[in-house]
Amino acid sequence: MLWDGLALVQNCEKMTSTFILYVPNPVLVIIDVELEPKELGIPTKAYFAVGEVKENATRKSQMVSVHVPSEIAAHEIEGIGVEYLLRDVKDTIQPLAPLQQILEGFGYNT
Repeated sequence: MLWDGLALVQNCEKMTSTFILYVPNPVLVIIDVELEPKELGIPTKAYFAVGEVKENATRKSQMVSVHVPSEIAAHEIEGIGVEYLLRDVKDTIQPLAPLQQILEGFGYNT
């Protein structure tokens, strides 16, 4: 699993194998801080890696990302803290947009 913004790139086994060294069953949770929630809750997507076994033994098995339903729940007090945290994250990301445009002007892909 490899993340590129909010999208996953399915073919990165190296990253997944690194996570597995530290956590036996890692779960990648993506929180979209820019999406306005349509309903109560925090917009998340969660994925975990499973080994895909090939039918014929000549082909190497590989890890694939599987989507799992996810929800972040908290008590009301904790929810207020999470809202402030997400607001702070969003506020720190927005000032980077002009820098990103300048770098793209020099031919750097960000």
